[in-house]
Amino acid sequence: MMSDSLVHRGPDSSGIWSSGDGTVILGHRRLSIIAAHSGASQPMATRDGRHVLAYNGEIYNFKDLPVQVSATMGDTAAMLALWKDLGPASLPKLRGMFAFAMYDRADRSLYLARDRFGIKPLFYSCSSNGTLVFASEIKALVLSGMVPLEWDTDALWAFRKFLTVPGVSTAYRAIKQVPPGFMLRWRNGRCELESWAPAFHPPRIVDRRSHQERLDGLRAHLESAANRQLISERPITLLLSGGLDSGAIAASVQDRELTATAVSFGGDNQQDVDGARATSRWLDMDLNVLTLSHVDLVDEFQRMIHSHDQPFADAAGMVLGAVCRQLSGQMVVVLQGDGGDEVFFGYRMYARALMALRFGSFRKILLPFARFPRASRRGILIQSQLEALAAPDDRVLAQLSGIAHTQLPLSRGLGPRLLDSQPEDLVIDAHYIDAWNESRGLSPAQRVLEVDRRTRLHDLYLPKVDRASMNSSIEVRVPILDEDLVDYVRGLPDRDLVGGVRTKRILRAALHHRLPHQVVYGSKKGFGVPVDRWMRESLGVFAREVFSDKATIELGLIHSETALADLDAHEQGKPGLGPYLFALLALAVWGVQARSLQVGSTLR
Repeated sequence: MMSDSLVHRGPDSSGIWSSGDGTVILGHRRLSIIAAHSGASQPMATRDGRHVLAYNGEIYNFKDLPVQVSATMGDTAAMLALWKDLGPASLPKLRGMFAFAMYDRADRSLYLARDRFGIKPLFYSCSSNGTLVFASEIKALVLSGMVPLEWDTDALWAFRKFLTVPGVSTAYRAIKQVPPGFMLRWRNGRCELESWAPAFHPPRIVDRRSHQERLDGLRAHLESAANRQLISERPITLLLSGGLDSGAIAASVQDRELTATAVSFGGDNQQDVDGARATSRWLDMDLNVLTLSHVDLVDEFQRMIHSHDQPFADAAGMVLGAVCRQLSGQMVVVLQGDGGDEVFFGYRMYARALMALRFGSFRKILLPFARFPRASRRGILIQSQLEALAAPDDRVLAQLSGIAHTQLPLSRGLGPRLLDSQPEDLVIDAHYIDAWNESRGLSPAQRVLEVDRRTRLHDLYLPKVDRASMNSSIEVRVPILDEDLVDYVRGLPDRDLVGGVRTKRILRAALHHRLPHQVVYGSKKGFGVPVDRWMRESLGVFAREVFSDKATIELGLIHSETALADLDAHEQGKPGLGPYLFALLALAVWGVQARSLQVGSTLR
């Protein structure tokens, strides 16, 4: 049942391994990409049978690992051999994305480990009776019949702020995530978590290099990261958005035979496709334009919620899901530019946070100016920035780095099940505060980036990419989150990242002559998601049905009368309600889906 629920993540083959006494059972679903032959199937054991491995992901540097394994056996065999030699000390040597289980039959220990940035998901439940259950998706744990299914109302309340359940929590109190860069060891019925990721110490030598030397070093790291992620025995493409991050990857692999893919949504707005075409022409790279002429919004919405197994309201997940469904059958591996903003200082909110950190000592001077009347839209922006500067440092970071990035009035539409158990703000914000406190010692700019990588990137953006792609049996790779590349950028001086309002300074400089001017210096690109319009069209009709449904009302997650009244106001043209209604719909639909899944688990 657990393995079958994950067939979309591995449609090519499956396997189950059980210890002699039945104490440990490992299951695996395989999407064959490296060493696609059956000899590399999982779970895989060492020749002496001591170590058994089941894992999800790719190790890109497996040919360079200090082990004696035939390259034809692929990354699974290499990682298994390295673990046999070094045990957990092998983890810092891996370059890739992974979530795996390794069983050591000699000391009867099971290890779960996750890559440093949390690109690949890994959920687990360790019960009081000593049972450990784990999987790549929550639904497999729910269907196991071995996990208590009480909802975590604190986590669901946090959805109000973040559009997802943040941190290592999930919608279920008994189910957690292995944190990025951590390892869980299960032995004698006990679970212990510890970090395996080495502490980062910025190399001071970088600051003493000339600007040109730093540019050359960045180009070399970009090329190394992108090229080693091209390893595949299945069709591979680069999703080219027309923006700087995907363009950086394209420029780094231009000497390789790779066809890029751009997405057109039809209509008159072709800016993204124009940017992608300009990049492909500049680099002499073949480009395939994928047109999404019609998207079934209701179907895509339900697929998105089902794939996350908990409330999730980033509407871009629907668009990416539709793109991957179109690519399915043509491509198996896709390169994307995710992580570029969080590595190279790409969001303007970072600049505001940096300003607050640097000039926070002037709070008393700025406070009177923050109280001036708001005379215009520009005046509102200036006043909001002055208010941020005049606030306590922790709250500045909270506002500008993500804690309050969603400010939707969701509490207005929440039902009694959540309103009756509202937690303190510190409970909700603890994830961000911990990331802030644990990033001390980094430069101001790098500290802002580190917090956002550990919070919003991990909580919202990487899960969106993983679920949308794997739901269509497609593996998305993110070269910009290569560990060596990230560490190199972390060692650069802040002035290389941001100056005034100009973000990604060193990345733009490194690509100045390697990409078209409009791509290097143009505005930020991304999937345009017209949530307001969607909620007035078929998704709004669907929302009315869901908000009125008896099952929704009985669950008590939303206040149906308020939601319906706000939907009426939205349809009549009241501004600002689209994202709020979209998030309420995500919460309501998840509740109904979760209850159905739980009923299915009890009927086994």
